[in-house]
Order: sequence, then structure tokens, then C-alpha cells
Amino acid sequence: LVKKINPQIKTIVGGLWYSALYKETLKDNPAIDFVIVGEPELTLGELLGEIKKGTKDFSRVAGLASRINDKIVVGPHRQLISDLDTLPFPAYDLFPMDKYVGHTCWDNFCELMTSRGCPGGCSFCYEWSQYDPRAPKDFVSWRSHSAKRIVDELELLTKKFGVKTVVFQDDAFNVKKELVENVSREIIKRNIKINWVILGRADDWVKQIDIFDLMREAGLFMALVGIEVADDVQLKKLGKGVTVSQITESVNALRLHKIATVGTFMIGFDEDNEEKIKNRFNFADEVDPDIFALQFVTPMPGSPLWMQLVKKGRLKPDEIDLKKWDFQ
Repeated sequence: LVKKINPQIKTIVGGLWYSALYKETLKDNPAIDFVIVGEPELTLGELLGEIKKGTKDFSRVAGLASRINDKIVVGPHRQLISDLDTLPFPAYDLFPMDKYVGHTCWDNFCELMTSRGCPGGCSFCYEWSQYDPRAPKDFVSWRSHSAKRIVDELELLTKKFGVKTVVFQDDAFNVKKELVENVSREIIKRNIKINWVILGRADDWVKQIDIFDLMREAGLFMALVGIEVADDVQLKKLGKGVTVSQITESVNALRLHKIATVGTFMIGFDEDNEEKIKNRFNFADEVDPDIFALQFVTPMPGSPLWMQLVKKGRLKPDEIDLKKWDFQ
């Protein structure tokens, strides 16, 4: 519709799925001019500069897919931003921050991303689709804002915009114990009143039990623990990098320190059958997280699971209607 109104307008897409399917995106959508592959900030800035100069050939712009005479071309791999603190705060002033609600009951709510990547590299994770498929190591290259930068943003959100509850949507917020400890101490030092939730890995949780009380004092009231399956063999096969004992210890310790838990579980793996699924649910009862989050295995573009199925011929990208591709 935009192109019909003004064919001169440039259309740029990026993020989930687009990075993994940049060729298919440009092939199937003539109204899209550019696909940003991987992290967008530096690529977008460079692209806008080239457009302003009147450039016709964008094939040298790193992290960008485009067309030359209807032929799809892609620039070199864009190196990751090593220091996330060089990025500015989001423009919160442009959004109705007082209107956001989380999970129907948390008023004055906001979600943050304070790190990128995950050291786990689970085969089913949808986050693979945000990265350049030519550089799979990008996804497992975990980087984070500094503790000061994280708390500066929390202070801005609470004191200027009245935010009361924050969910850190990082794939793994608690990779570094020192960072988590420094964030917690800085929140307390600045007397910031904030309730927060984080997503974490069991192998990291068990190393941080001694600071759970500190985190709780700083406002942590709920923690997610990725569980998915019920035995170490399958956990290893999925690339989780955690063990059943670490999962159990994490949930028990969080409960002991009065931090609520969300446990994620999955069904729909190739080898699943009635017996295995019932065993998984029995394990869920044993671990007993406060919230049981059930998800169905979905091969997301760019993930190792997706690539395995494409290689086996069981999944044909050209025949898939991604409008029906959700977590259920």
C-alpha cells in the first residue's frame, strides 16, 4: 500500500525471521527494498547515509541484503557491537509509558533488553532468527550492558515515567554473577523502588544462590528457569547446557528465598511419545515451579532445528505459510 501511494519510499525490515530468511523475504516481497541481517543499529545508520548520497549499489554495506537489477545481493557479515553501552536509551518519551500492562495485572509495566546472545544455543530457540545465518557464533556470543547503564535506565523509567514492574527479556540475564550482584547493590544504593523478573539458566542460578537474598531485596520477585525436558540425555541433545540436578536445585533455592518461579516445558520433539510426555509432566510435578509454562516445539527459521529439518527434506521453506507459524 505504501509503495502504491509513493513508489519512491524505501522500505526496510529486520529482526526476527527476516535475518534468517533475507533471500526469501526479498524474493517473495517486491515491495520490500532492504533487509537488515543481524544487529540493526550500525547497518541502519550506514544504509541511511548511502541512501542520502544517492547510492544505487548497496552490496558493500555489511549486514544488508538488497537488490541490483532484480538480483538479490547481500553485503559482508556485520561484526557484533562489542560494547552495548555505546547505544543510547530507547526514546521512551515517544511512547505512552503509563498505558503498558504486563500479564493483565502489572500496571506501569515495561520490558527491557540489557544483553544480547545466549551461551546456551538451544537447538529450538527462536532467537537464532535475529542473527546472520552465515555467522552462527553471533548468537552464542553473550554481551551485556554495564551494571551502571542498566540501573541508569531503571532509574529513568521509575522516576520519570512511573514504571513499577520490569521484565528483563534477555535470554539469559544472569550469566555473570558479578553483574547481577552489582545491579542489585546499585538499585538498593539509589533507593530505586522496582519489582523485576528475569530469565535465567539453571547452571547460572546454582552459582548465585548466595546472592538470592540480595536480589530479592533489590526487587526480584519472579525468575524463569528453562526446563523443557526431564532427563540429562535429551537436555544435552537440545544444547541446553544444564542438568536435571541444576534445574531442581535452582527452583528449590528460589522458592526457599521467596522468589516465585516460572518453569518452561516443551512437547513435540521427534522422539516424544505418550510415555515420555507423561514422564516430563511427572518431573514438572516434582520440581513444582509456581507457574508451569508449556510450549510446543516449533522449528523457527534460522535455528539448528529448522536447518536439520530443511536438510532432511521434511521442511520446505518455500511451501510454508509463516502466518500460521506461532508457538502453539
